[in-house]
Amino acid sequence: MRLCVGQVFADYTIDGILGQGGMGSVYLARHPRLPRQVALKLLAPEVSADDALRRRFDQEANAIARLDHPNIVGIHDRGVHEGQLWIAMQYIQGTDTSRLDPRQVRVTRAVRIIAETAAALDYAHSRGILHRDVKPANILLAAPDTAREERAILTDFGIARLLDAATEITSTGMVTATLAYASPEQLSGDRVDHRSDQYSLACTFFALLTGQPPFAGSTPGQVIAGHLTKPFPLLSSIRLDSSPQLDMVIARATAKSREARFASCTEFAMAAAASLHSPVGTGLSLTSAPQPMSTARPFAPEPVDPRPALRSAAPTADANAPKSHAFGRRRLLTIGAVAVPLAVAGVAVPFALHDSGAQPSKPTPSANPAPTPVVLQASDPVTRLAFTPDGSTLAVGVSPSGPVDLWDTKNHTEIREIKGNSDVVGLAFSPDGKTMVTGRFSRCLQFFDPTTGAQIGDLVPDPEMSMSMIAISPDGAMVAVAGDAGIRLWDMRTRQRIGQIDGFIGSTDLVAFTPDSAQVVTLQASAQVYDVRTGARIRMMTPPAGVQSRTMAFSPDGTTIAVGGSDGMVRLWDPKSGQQIGEMSDSVREVPVMTFSPDSRTLAAAHNYGSGDWGITLWDVSKRTRRGYPWFIHSGSVNTLAFSPDGSTLASGGDDQKVRLWDTSGIR
Repeated sequence: MRLCVGQVFADYTIDGILGQGGMGSVYLARHPRLPRQVALKLLAPEVSADDALRRRFDQEANAIARLDHPNIVGIHDRGVHEGQLWIAMQYIQGTDTSRLDPRQVRVTRAVRIIAETAAALDYAHSRGILHRDVKPANILLAAPDTAREERAILTDFGIARLLDAATEITSTGMVTATLAYASPEQLSGDRVDHRSDQYSLACTFFALLTGQPPFAGSTPGQVIAGHLTKPFPLLSSIRLDSSPQLDMVIARATAKSREARFASCTEFAMAAAASLHSPVGTGLSLTSAPQPMSTARPFAPEPVDPRPALRSAAPTADANAPKSHAFGRRRLLTIGAVAVPLAVAGVAVPFALHDSGAQPSKPTPSANPAPTPVVLQASDPVTRLAFTPDGSTLAVGVSPSGPVDLWDTKNHTEIREIKGNSDVVGLAFSPDGKTMVTGRFSRCLQFFDPTTGAQIGDLVPDPEMSMSMIAISPDGAMVAVAGDAGIRLWDMRTRQRIGQIDGFIGSTDLVAFTPDSAQVVTLQASAQVYDVRTGARIRMMTPPAGVQSRTMAFSPDGTTIAVGGSDGMVRLWDPKSGQQIGEMSDSVREVPVMTFSPDSRTLAAAHNYGSGDWGITLWDVSKRTRRGYPWFIHSGSVNTLAFSPDGSTLASGGDDQKVRLWDTSGIR
């Protein structure tokens, strides 16, 4: 489908075309209701026409939409129009790094671009999401303005994975990632993890400074052979302003074995930055992990200097390597990639890519193994869990199909399915158990009788607000709706709006009431406490400089706020004084999901340990110590945790479409 300027598609008015490739077309379009332009991507017909791919598209879009990072392109909306899948994304006014003239790119600028991209990748990896197609064309550069300098923004998360699915359905022995920047494990069919993105990022760094990918060739097979068997080219042999120390950094990031690479993309970027200040012959150490680096302007502004000198050739450490050729990007599976059957040295190369998340250090398996859970099968990825107040029923919300399934927690049988009109983003029961409230991606609140499944009401809290979470007050009088426009408070009985809390910067993704229902606790850049009656902020709990708050849990007794930070630390705060009272860490980069036990003595936290392993750690809140060893249980990201009211069961749900019920009755 090709759209013309002025044409209306899914209520968006087309203003122009931004790009076109194997995965579809991208248009500049006007939002139907807001004074905003978006990048509207229409997926290729082979994706839109396949039911399995459409489901994968919904799952990928949902996962990527949860990413909230200044260096990742945001997703505003997605859907199907006239059989065509589409995504409305943040429009970045600027260019992409594939269009840069390498003679105009100083090494310090390239390192800054890579550092910002690395921060975005590590953030996504901590949430179990790989990019799989890092390349210059997917790094956008937002134009400088009065408030900030040029900013690197990563786009097209999940697109390569959609092509993977298309390849698996249509053919075998096919490659879907852009070959010029693909890792050896992608090309050989080995398991892919976060270090694959690091390899591609290092190849991109090389291309920024040379104007060409590291391994050129007249055929795809030659490019693949380079990634699998050839030494990586020496940047210092091409750029006069490079150094052997930087060559060492790049060599480690592009090691053929992923185990030999840096532990994270940020460590690679930090080592590259450190090499710029390392005198020749000092023997820069690449073995110790650098200290965490702030992503906010980590490098000083560059002086306006003459163009960096490039050498005329692109030699590698291998004297027998073929001479470099200009292998144009558009011949290399550009924007989205074209599937190409290949063989190297007479041996067929499989290209089935495997999922995995980030690879923080994983604790040694416990001699005291986790209990065996009861597993419930959901219809789609699980996004929300909630127990009824008496603990007899567990509500399971899924996306993208949107029903809520009610399960008997004693017999582990499904009681009924309650239909909804879109993805479940919020789920809660009233204290008396007579009402179940669901928050929907469609910006609608729906009220149900859980005993019959009948809908007993609905409302739209704010037609312009994207909903992210709901909470019902302990006294059962109010429901709080959190989203990108703040918090809206509604009367549970009359369904009338009774208050709102505004003045936020960015989205409000988490909200909870204090035990007396007089205050709400929410999370933005920091945990904050607001007065329900006046809407005034009472106090704010600010994390250390350079640390971003990622997730929050509020203890039922109202004494502790747990905040998971971007540094992997869980900090405990006193909501009355606003003072930090403790911290805990499990050597994990980030903690995306947490919840307290009903007695407030235990904190359950989900972690991504990489290689497909998502674990749950139980913490003794008073002692700040771990209760035993983590349980490695989900093969996809864990999205939600919930304790039963008596604390005897912990439920976990995630992208693997399973709910696991853990016996926690023996935990003291």
